[in-house]
Amino acid sequence: MYFLRTIFSFPYELKNFPSSIKRISLVMFLYYLAWGVIDPFFTIYLKDTLGSYTDVAFITAFLYFFSMLISLPIGDLADIVSKKKLIRIFLIFYFPLAPIISFLSTIGHFIFFRIYHAFNATGLWSSIESYVRENSPAARTSGSIGFFNSAVSLASIIGAFAGGFLVARFGIKNIFYFIPVFFIAAFFMTIFLHDDRGVQTISEGLRRLFAKKVFRFEARDFISIEGMPVVTYFSFIYNMIFYGSLVVLPLFSEYLGASSVEIGLAYGLFFVPYLFEAPFSIMADRFDRRKILIFASLASVMFLTFASLTQSIYMLFFISFFLALSFAFIAPNIEGIVTKLMPRDRIGEFNGVYRSVVLLAASIGSMIIGPIADRFSIQTPFLVGAFFMVVFLGCVLLAGPFFESVKKFTPEVGAG
Repeated sequence: MYFLRTIFSFPYELKNFPSSIKRISLVMFLYYLAWGVIDPFFTIYLKDTLGSYTDVAFITAFLYFFSMLISLPIGDLADIVSKKKLIRIFLIFYFPLAPIISFLSTIGHFIFFRIYHAFNATGLWSSIESYVRENSPAARTSGSIGFFNSAVSLASIIGAFAGGFLVARFGIKNIFYFIPVFFIAAFFMTIFLHDDRGVQTISEGLRRLFAKKVFRFEARDFISIEGMPVVTYFSFIYNMIFYGSLVVLPLFSEYLGASSVEIGLAYGLFFVPYLFEAPFSIMADRFDRRKILIFASLASVMFLTFASLTQSIYMLFFISFFLALSFAFIAPNIEGIVTKLMPRDRIGEFNGVYRSVVLLAASIGSMIIGPIADRFSIQTPFLVGAFFMVVFLGCVLLAGPFFESVKKFTPEVGAG
């Protein structure tokens, strides 16, 4: 009953979200429509071009690893320069990205492409996430993050479904030419963002950044925040499983003989439950986080195990949806705690540290997929994911005092 009450009360809760959260979510929705079209087919494109699952995993992991290296200084820069200005600059850098992809043919080409992509993606995501966390009301930290993530998920769903038909009609290489339109639309929507904080020029921001010494003590200060090491460890395990699943899902769909439309459908269904992440997030702010995580991790173990056994694309549709539904209960709980614990006056640099951890998890989760798939089968990584989710569950069961301390924590009053 509580769950249904939360779902049906969401339209009322939505009215109380700050306009800044709604606007930045619209910007991210438009930006991510582009990647929603490409993502289900990019790992398949890599496999067709490079030949092995290990090469696919390496190129995928390289994006996250390089992003991790630059996440800290960009997070610092987001505390100095207007986040709106940074978002607009990185969107401009995205304009020529998609056509470049269609000319890549060797692993060296893909490495250089990933460096350029990592610079843009890290800059944009760090700036936008800092903007969201900074503008999240203290009483609705999970709700704001959940609403933002729901916008990303909706773009992923629409993009994946549309991408399946576009690939069937035009081929994988040709769909890359569709996506600059979405980057340009997102750029123009940033006009409506309100953000007057920070210095006025990027050059002045960089000067101040290096004057304060980029890699000061951010990591040390981050882990000194009470409770942050525990929730970051939870986040690391969860994101390793999540990103590994994203890599293997379209490859496994192709292995099962799925058409491009079916591949897009399987990938899109994975994101459907995340549409409900916003109401799930409101529930996370009000209900027992530990009980939610225990339930969700048990369900995740079950569906990851099912995925390792299925031989039907239609069964994979079912598994994709319910596995993601389990994940959608986990993510807002973790992100809500992180946002709640972060001091608002250093949220940019601390978000940079936290994002580095997420990117490291994504890199490792993606990297281990390839060798395992080449050595055993493309289904075996799902079993590996189930094992790590059991580890996650064990940690949650042992962390009762941590969750009690989170309930008593009083955050600073955030920007509305």
